[in-house]
Amino acid sequence: METSSLLAEASTYICSIASGSNGNAYWIQCQDTAILIDCGIGYREMVKRAKMVGIDLKLLSAIFISHEHSDHVRGLKVLANHHKHMQCYMTGGTAKGVREYYMPLDGARVHLMPSEGLVTVGPIEVTSFAKPHDVKEPVSFTVRTVDGVTIGVYTDIGRPTERLVRELEQCDAVFLESNYDIEMLRKGSYPAYLKNRITGGEGHISNKEAFDLVSNLPKPCKMQTLILSHLSGENNKPQIVRELFEPFEEHMKVYTASRNGVGVVIKVEKK
Repeated sequence: METSSLLAEASTYICSIASGSNGNAYWIQCQDTAILIDCGIGYREMVKRAKMVGIDLKLLSAIFISHEHSDHVRGLKVLANHHKHMQCYMTGGTAKGVREYYMPLDGARVHLMPSEGLVTVGPIEVTSFAKPHDVKEPVSFTVRTVDGVTIGVYTDIGRPTERLVRELEQCDAVFLESNYDIEMLRKGSYPAYLKNRITGGEGHISNKEAFDLVSNLPKPCKMQTLILSHLSGENNKPQIVRELFEPFEEHMKVYTASRNGVGVVIKVEKK
C-alpha cells in the first residue's frame, strides 16, 4: 500500500524528517492531527521531504521545541509564517535563547511550558521533562495518543537519567540519540574542548550508552520500534550503529535515522 494511502487511515504514524547536527525534525501524527518535535531544517527542504513520503503538512497543529540550538530551531520562523494556525510550545529558557540568538517570536502563538508539564493537542498529549544539555532550559518529550501509543523523542540528552529510564520503559516507539562512537571521537580531529563538551554529561550520549539503555529495559520489552537518531557525521557511522543494535532486531524494528534525508513513515500500534 502506498505511504500516502496509509497516512489517510486513522492511526498513529511517526517519521524522522531530519536528524543530526545539520537539522532535526520529528513528525508524529494521530488521526487528522500532527505535531512536530523541533524544526532544524529550512521550509523548502521540509516540504520536499514531506512530499516524498506522503506527509501532509496541513495537518500540523503544533510544534514543540526541545532547546534553542540552531539544528533544532533553524527553520522555525519560516515554518510558522507558512502555518499561521500552528501553535509553538517551548520552555521559558528556550524561548529566551531563541529570541536572543536567532529570531523574534510572535508572542500570541508561543506558549511557554514548564520543563515538567503536559500539553494536549487534539488526540495527542505531550509530556515534557528536563534533560541535561548545555543550554538554558532543555526538555525531552514523551508523546501519547488516543490510540494508546507512547512515543519518546530523546536526543541531545547529555547522559542517561533515572527519569529517562522510566520514560523509556513506557514507550512503544522511540527516537533515541546514538550520537558518537567512543573510539572515533577519541581518535578524531575535534579539539579537546569539543570532545569534552560532547562527553561531559551535558552534550550527547554515545552508541554504547544508547545500547545500554535499551539492553536494560524490562523483559518482555514494550518497545516495538527503535529509531537511532542524531548520529554524528564526524564521529559515527550508520553501519557501526546498525551492527551494534542488530541483536535487538529479534524483538523490535530498528532503524537508523538519516542525517541527509527523510526516513520511512512508520505506523505504531499499541502492543
